Amino acid sequence: MLCGFLYLQYDIKSDTANYFYADPLKTSDSLTVTNDSLELKKIKLAEGKLLYEKKCQKCHMLYEPKDYKLKQWKENLVEMKEKAELNKDEYSLILGYLSANCKK
Repeated sequence: MLCGFLYLQYDIKSDTANYFYADPLKTSDSLTVTNDSLELKKIKLAEGKLLYEKKCQKCHMLYEPKDYKLKQWKENLVEMKEKAELNKDEYSLILGYLSANCKK
């Protein structure tokens, strides 16, 4: 059983992220996790973008993610979920893409 903290260390210059586990009882031990999780995130964001383009463009022009803040995107997406016939996974992927690229 893990009893500690999982940290994310991000390097802006190389655009890489590493996770590591630090056990407060044994600070000399740490577990470095590969960049697989960062690659997975990139894949999910790409899937979300494709779904956004495919599903939302059927009925109207696409808006740039930066056109709205996350709260507005959530409201819009909830409203459009049925019209666009989004299942739970598609909804999550699109929301993930929009939240990563929305107006901050």
